[in-house]
Amino acid sequence: MLLALLLTMASVSVAAGESVLAIVIAVILGAAGGLSLRHPLFAGAIIGLTFTFAVFAGPAHVGPGSLASIVAIASAAGHGKILGAIMMSVWHVTTLMAISAVRGDEAAYMVSELLLWIVLQGGTLVAATWGRRLFERSVAERARRLSELSDQRRAIARELHDTGVRAMTEVVMLAENAALRPGTAPSTAAEFRRISSTSRRAADEMRELLEQLRGSHEVGSPAHARGACVEDLLEMLRGRLAAAGFSVRVASEGECSLPDREVAVIARCLEEVEANVVRHGDRAAPVAIMSESLPGSSVAEPGLRLAVLNGMAPDDRHGLRGGAGLEGVRERLAAVGGDLEARCEGSTFLTRIDIPGEIR
Repeated sequence: MLLALLLTMASVSVAAGESVLAIVIAVILGAAGGLSLRHPLFAGAIIGLTFTFAVFAGPAHVGPGSLASIVAIASAAGHGKILGAIMMSVWHVTTLMAISAVRGDEAAYMVSELLLWIVLQGGTLVAATWGRRLFERSVAERARRLSELSDQRRAIARELHDTGVRAMTEVVMLAENAALRPGTAPSTAAEFRRISSTSRRAADEMRELLEQLRGSHEVGSPAHARGACVEDLLEMLRGRLAAAGFSVRVASEGECSLPDREVAVIARCLEEVEANVVRHGDRAAPVAIMSESLPGSSVAEPGLRLAVLNGMAPDDRHGLRGGAGLEGVRERLAAVGGDLEARCEGSTFLTRIDIPGEIR
């Protein structure tokens, strides 16, 4: 539409001083020039018929409307219709030369005009064909890279299955056998069953991840978090930390209703928070888990803020170093516009997660 409007304005402004027929031809050529971006052959036929009509109309004035021919030929060549573009080029140049001959132009002028149109049409064909070849080459290169990436993902999946999944399966078997061993204390057997349950859950999630890698699908939420809301995730976290020997308090303010994508991100982030608390936390200090909805507006859904406060084990207070886990949490949150804050405050470690509201 924009191209048609520009061509029409340029043509009509010149044709206005000629005749009403010249204005009509300018409008038709401008509209055909814009149409040629979507339907180049059809628009090229309209342009050719208009030029042919102009030959027998006196001849009628064409003027800047002839630029529509350049656009149509470039579009046809860009769509891969080279033969059609060449035939249109010959048709358009022939009729334009016929208009010049009927108008009584001098031979030298007609020769220079013919050479100009040959250069313009030929250059347009070459440039459009070259551009299409570059585009096809880039598409083929992208397909090749995607194929190589898919092969790499499948190779990674095989290696992870042969190492990680088998190792976790062996841990499950060892833990279950140890729990059933005669003479095992009940508390020790409970710890073995907890090890078995955790390893089994990790193995199931790893198998699902491997299937997603093989299929080149986007990695989604953990299996135990599907269909869960934020409150359910916090309760799961409380239960797992309690089973690990921590005293946990959970407090929520406001309704925390988020889309499934954000819930999946929170589930992964809470798993990392849990791992850090279990690895570096002081079991003698209570763990506080707090959530609140961030202020929303009339055009946004309220967001969510999560905060986890835990005591640090005496051995880790002065030697705590950040690992790749928290960096991974930051990357996950950044994908949904969220943010992470993790810092030490004396003997307490604070982890805060903010996810903004969704604009509707």
